[in-house]
Amino acid sequence: MKIFKKALAAASSVAMAASMCTVSIGSLGTVSAADVSAIDIVNDMGLGWNLGNTFDAWGTKSYADKSQGYVDNETAWGNVHTTQDIIDAVKAQGFNSVRIPVSWGDNVDASTFDINDKYLARIKEVIDYCYNNDMYAIINMHWDWESGGSGFLNQGSAALPQFEAMWSEIATYFSDYDNHLVFESMNEVTFDYTTLNSFNQSFVDVVRSAGGNNSDRLLVCSGANADLSKTCNSQYKVPADDMVAVDIHYYTPATFCVAKQGESWGYSSTWGTDAEKNEMVSNFEKLKTTFVDKGIPVIVGEYGVLTNEGKDKTSIHEFNKTVASLGKSYDGIATYLWDDSDSGGHMYFSRSKLAWHDAEIGAIYK
Repeated sequence: MKIFKKALAAASSVAMAASMCTVSIGSLGTVSAADVSAIDIVNDMGLGWNLGNTFDAWGTKSYADKSQGYVDNETAWGNVHTTQDIIDAVKAQGFNSVRIPVSWGDNVDASTFDINDKYLARIKEVIDYCYNNDMYAIINMHWDWESGGSGFLNQGSAALPQFEAMWSEIATYFSDYDNHLVFESMNEVTFDYTTLNSFNQSFVDVVRSAGGNNSDRLLVCSGANADLSKTCNSQYKVPADDMVAVDIHYYTPATFCVAKQGESWGYSSTWGTDAEKNEMVSNFEKLKTTFVDKGIPVIVGEYGVLTNEGKDKTSIHEFNKTVASLGKSYDGIATYLWDDSDSGGHMYFSRSKLAWHDAEIGAIYK
């Protein structure tokens, strides 16, 4: 089976330009935005990493009166505040892109849908940490659909006015940022196809109308529950736009990647047979033929294996290495390791110690 090598090798980045006429794209240099395709940008993203279990924490209000009983969402799930040193260290490990999952709903005025200014400013600080390293950054609406059932997106179609108002505010706030800042509509939503397609189209329309560099910013549209098979379905519609990508997550097989010991639906501690590797290649080929061959790149926004549930260490290494290597071998596919850091089930790079929990994983990426 032919694997398509990326046409563009990663090289040193040039200064980023916040301009509507030109865009700085790492190894592509500063070129006319009209000359840069969505696939070019995804190719330049290189290896990706998730700032997991941080701004995605729900049931928290970072900038509320603490007497209300809320805690800072950035540290609510056990991780440290994000610093420039952390992002510098991530860059040094071989990553060129950071996905910053953000849950917004708890820091939004429920009647006006206005996002807390201090919360927006803090997200900006972390994006700037990435920019200082010539890295890409992706921000999204992460657990705004779940949040124990209280997320505003759980309203389905009724949530569209708030969804549009919030994305309009976010896009306007960051309108001067060039294409190293990428927006992702939502995360793992379980909408029916009609509702999902409607939200993704509205997302593109709202961002494009926000002005500035939003006119040609790369926008990532949520897949169907981020599931590969459900997204590679004819009922899933990608907005007609030259600068969009599709997001899916790769935790396949689930019995190995995310199943805990004792799960009634299955559990596996090992991975890496020829059949399992061939299945992964077949799945990536499906992404290629469904999307990339049509000029639509794919962001594998999350992948990884639970590190605290008795999984075979060598199998964890092999799975993560195979996903990352396979993604890099394709034109128009970028992959992002899900990392809970110091608190959670996918513990890879310790942000408190600036070191890998498993040095062999670090050697794979570096």
